[in-house]
Amino acid sequence: MENQTNDPNPDFKLAVCLNKGIESGKLKNALAHAVAGLAAKVDESGRTALKFIDFTDAGGVVYPSISARSFIILRGSHGDLRNALNQARESGVSVVAFCESMTGGTYHDQLERTSQTKTEDMVLWAVALAGTADQVNPITKRFSLWRDASPVQRVSPA
Repeated sequence: MENQTNDPNPDFKLAVCLNKGIESGKLKNALAHAVAGLAAKVDESGRTALKFIDFTDAGGVVYPSISARSFIILRGSHGDLRNALNQARESGVSVVAFCESMTGGTYHDQLERTSQTKTEDMVLWAVALAGTADQVNPITKRFSLWRDASPVQRVSPA
């Protein structure tokens, strides 16, 4: 077991803010794209701070590259997401946004549609942030935790 006292970035975290007005399946796509983009965007020190580790089960099977960091999924309005994106950009927090224009057709279609949409007309579906708690918390403090409407049932292996 790793010694947690040797962790130079214990308060580093990930947060993603999702647009509560968008259908769940579409949000899952937006979440995946935004987090993948954020992992690609952060520099080497950011990837180190995200602390990707391997988990090994009792049979020795490895589940690689899972971040040891806290990952919070939040919900808010389009305006909340817009404010979070702007605050993150102004403060220098690593941020990636996924917009409605980035769906449908090929990525060429999406690039064209995005290039034809004004910033103020972009419909934000997900905003992902990475940074220390002191950097991220002030940006996300007005958001609510994402909660599903139905209770979760634990799935047992067959």
